[in-house]
Amino acid sequence: MPVNRLSRIAIGTGVLVLGAALVVVWKFPFRREAMVRRVEAAAGARVEMWRYRETWFPPGFTAERVRLSDPKGNVATIDAIALKGSYTGLLRSPTVISSLHVKGLRLVIPSGKAFPAPKGSGSGVVVNEIRLENAALDLLPETKFLIHSLVLNNVGKHEAVGFQVSLHNPAPPGEIRSHGQVGPIDTGDPGRTPVSG
Repeated sequence: MPVNRLSRIAIGTGVLVLGAALVVVWKFPFRREAMVRRVEAAAGARVEMWRYRETWFPPGFTAERVRLSDPKGNVATIDAIALKGSYTGLLRSPTVISSLHVKGLRLVIPSGKAFPAPKGSGSGVVVNEIRLENAALDLLPETKFLIHSLVLNNVGKHEAVGFQVSLHNPAPPGEIRSHGQVGPIDTGDPGRTPVSG
């Protein structure tokens, strides 16, 4: 093969690779601004993140001191969050996220109010594992659930979700450890959602 032809093939391949890399950078779904917009639209809440870092290998992000607040006075804070995906998972439909690890979640809900449910009929995202550590759910004025750990598997598939939980129940006071499955969620009557385990 002549040298000129090899040079043209090498240059053409280089241009294609550079073009693909630019598209990935431009369309990277875990840019800070894109994540804030996406969460604000889904939760109907204002989002603040003090420290944010994109990760490229694997694709995802880490964030610290995250705060969501809505006009009703509901507040959720997170000490640290890490999301890990894969490039093949990002190309799938629905999008597949490998893991979401949340440390220090605090959800405060004033008496008689509820944090807004996510908007839309489905997110088009499946998360293989969601892991919460040291979470608290404050139902004001005086009910507080301390969740030591919670692991959810295969969230977003519109089918049963596996769970493992360790928490402190406020009334009657005691420690609870459980595992099993919940769902699929009955959106018409959540109280009829099946639970086993």
